[in-house]
Amino acid sequence: MSDDPVVVDIMLPFWGPPELLFEAVRSVLDQSDPGWRLTVIDDAYPSESVPQFFADLDDERVRYLRNDSNVGIMENFRRCAELASAEYTTILGSDDRLLPDYVRLLRTFVARFPDVDIFAPAVVVIDENGDPHRPLADRVKGLLTPPPAAGPVRLEGEALVASLVRGNWLYWPSLAIRTARLKQIPFRLDLPIILDLAFILDVAFDGGAVMYMNGEPSFEYRRHESSLSQTAISDGVRFRDEARFHREVSLRARTRGWRRAARWAALRPSSRLHSAAALPGAVRSRDSAASSAAARNVFGR
Repeated sequence: MSDDPVVVDIMLPFWGPPELLFEAVRSVLDQSDPGWRLTVIDDAYPSESVPQFFADLDDERVRYLRNDSNVGIMENFRRCAELASAEYTTILGSDDRLLPDYVRLLRTFVARFPDVDIFAPAVVVIDENGDPHRPLADRVKGLLTPPPAAGPVRLEGEALVASLVRGNWLYWPSLAIRTARLKQIPFRLDLPIILDLAFILDVAFDGGAVMYMNGEPSFEYRRHESSLSQTAISDGVRFRDEARFHREVSLRARTRGWRRAARWAALRPSSRLHSAAALPGAVRSRDSAASSAAARNVFGR
């Protein structure tokens, strides 16, 4: 093994199709830079194939832990933060994949920008079958993301908050987060679907910086209809939470004197657009809860 220090703990909370988990694990094993550790936390998924896979793997860089009972994604995220000890932590989705140079590129950027709290790589979106995929949500993200010609982009303070409340163009499972920040700032239990955005904005309000690495993609994010966020859209929870959270951020920004960030948070254009796109389907399905939540997010304050 290389003597290069470990730069990132890759934490993988698991619940879902085992075959996608195995793909995710292999994508870590295939890294060109050895500066990683992998911890898989199995949330009591009912399959004997998962513990057997890790028993057969027998790799000292990979730690497999299994919960005695299903505790849910929020508790598993908290456990990821507790167990991480490298300088940075990535909470990898169990259906996502690293591209081979993820850790190598991260190490390069950490060396160049040691004071940055969150590194965000360029991302390729894939579908259930692993093929390139560009649904509406990701086309909108693409419009909001800094263009490749801009090179690496550092955002902090009001600029970071304004950018993300206008439209969250980051992909949470791809982020490498300073582990000290992950341990310092708790996840919002009242915002399970948008805890990623809430956490990043808490970092921003606390003086932290995000570096968008731009250029060469090093992460594959899987978008599919069975995801937790898609389920939350169907019952209206996401839109209610988004409206409440953006009002909170707007007030918080105004208190700081960040008028541009406060204005974008109040407008929340990307969130309203998302609600508007979901509204016709909710109406057609006669889902009154989802229809009401989407309509209030589009037209309300």
